[in-house]
Amino acid sequence: MHFATFAGSDVEASEPVAELIAAKEREKVPDFDEDGGFGIIDVGETAVVSVA
Repeated sequence: MHFATFAGSDVEASEPVAELIAAKEREKVPDFDEDGGFGIIDVGETAVVSVA
């Protein structure tokens, strides 16, 4: 939810994202647009979240 959450890494633009994707796959976590999912969106991108 916060801009620059992953700032500070030596390869801050790609390493944390790659690690998150690998962990999601390993733990079988669905994408953010699926029930119970989690993910990353681009800066300025809009995500619609259903709250039922």
